Amino acid sequence: MSLAKIAYLGLLDGDQAYGDARGEDHLTRLAQSVSIAWSGECEIELISCGPQPRVERMREHVVRRVLPLSGSPLTPWDACSWELPAALADVDIVHLHDYHSRTCELALLIAKQQRKFLCLTDYGVTANWLATELELHCLADAVICHAADAAQKLSGLANVEYVPAEIFLEWFGVPAEWPSPCFIPSTRPRDRQAPPVDYASLGERLQAIYSRAAARALEAAA
Repeated sequence: MSLAKIAYLGLLDGDQAYGDARGEDHLTRLAQSVSIAWSGECEIELISCGPQPRVERMREHVVRRVLPLSGSPLTPWDACSWELPAALADVDIVHLHDYHSRTCELALLIAKQQRKFLCLTDYGVTANWLATELELHCLADAVICHAADAAQKLSGLANVEYVPAEIFLEWFGVPAEWPSPCFIPSTRPRDRQAPPVDYASLGERLQAIYSRAAARALEAAA
């Protein structure tokens, strides 16, 4: 069996805005827990766009890939790269861990065009983002909700997966009104201590969702 290839996008733009690694730390630990739950049968890339393109290995089966910027974005959340379609071309599963950034919005549309299995994490935060206005979460194959109230709001959708976890977008920071390159002041607490997340359990739940997607992909290819 070949390794399942998974792309994680989102939360990394905020790291670039504030020069810390909250999003990267969380996604690295999450990806590692998924890999352990899958007995190493997957490779996960944390993808973003930035001024210093690079590829570096974070953990076994976890890679950090920064794509070269296209144009001159006004804020970190406006960043995009013409290399994004190629970066997703060999991926089996695309998981957007927020969808208020240009990179995530483009990745969502690219993933659907390339017929990838698309996961999207919805924290229940309402804002005037394009993805929210167009209800692009309806295009996802699975919408992951960590909070019960977020899952309840989307209960009419058949693709909602309630995966309880102490993860809130406010801890990572909610972008202020465009074109501000900062977060809404009332979000992103100064305390760097991470929320108490059971990554082992979370990795097992996500691995089950991903493996079902991989199985369906194999059936479709047969």
